[in-house]
Amino acid sequence: APRTIGVVDLIRQSPIDDKTDTLIEKAGKELGWTIKVVDGAGDPQKIASAAQNFVNQGVDGLILTSVDANLVRKQLTQAKEKKIPVIHVASGTEDSDLWDAAYAEDETKMASTLVQHIIDTTPNAKVLSLKTALNFAGVVREKAVNDTIKASGGKAEIAGTAEVDLTNPVVNSQKATTDLLTAHPDATSIHAVFDNMAQATVTAVKLKRSKASVYSYFTTDQNVKNLREDTALKAVMDVDLAKTGAVAIDQLLAFFEKQTPIDPDAMDKDPLEYKVIDKAAVEAIGGDGDPFPIDKTLAPFLEKWGTEYAK
Repeated sequence: APRTIGVVDLIRQSPIDDKTDTLIEKAGKELGWTIKVVDGAGDPQKIASAAQNFVNQGVDGLILTSVDANLVRKQLTQAKEKKIPVIHVASGTEDSDLWDAAYAEDETKMASTLVQHIIDTTPNAKVLSLKTALNFAGVVREKAVNDTIKASGGKAEIAGTAEVDLTNPVVNSQKATTDLLTAHPDATSIHAVFDNMAQATVTAVKLKRSKASVYSYFTTDQNVKNLREDTALKAVMDVDLAKTGAVAIDQLLAFFEKQTPIDPDAMDKDPLEYKVIDKAAVEAIGGDGDPFPIDKTLAPFLEKWGTEYAK
């Protein structure tokens, strides 16, 4: 049956969030559903307004891409009263009884694995940390960064940190990086906690003529290009995160068509895959360098739906 699904994204300028939303849109098109995506652009008021509009419209389902429940608590309470199923996807988030399920990456694993890579490949690493407290994922990643460096036994240290305002990630990331490099010219490494900070950070390193290496997240087109061209970006932590969107649609489909309760543990049956990607890994992957292309991630779900819901 035709359905309308509202999607509220924390920041669609984040390439990985955009990738997840795009998969949801593709899946919806295959099912004949209407998928409405609103980019919250890192603005809590805009995010709350988008969620409210979807609840007022009476959408069939609501998906939150990297949006924590505390940003839309009032709206999610109303959705629950209207029996609108709500699923969180993409970034790690705190548990909440206001959504039916949360399918997300392990933020501690993401950050600790990437920072351990920095420690293992950079002697006496002096790390600059670009962070954000905008959502739970940013806070957890930052904690994992600090904990991993603390556990290094003196092999690495945090040289400086800066909070980045993500309402304008490009301008603010570049300024934060420039200021940190000015204050700490001997820094060896920069950890950019979100993918939408990566390119601005690379640009700032180049303009400052710094030798610091940059580390961030996900094989976005720009990150792959930077890895191949030997820029300051040396590695990214990647995961097939768009799969969380596919699992959300799969659960909503079963809920609508079979009246099957949404399974909050559905992701455990098909866990995400985590990889540190550097230049060598990109060259081994070939093509566009993406280890987790959308069409490949979505294909088994389309096959499943074609079998289970064939007319």
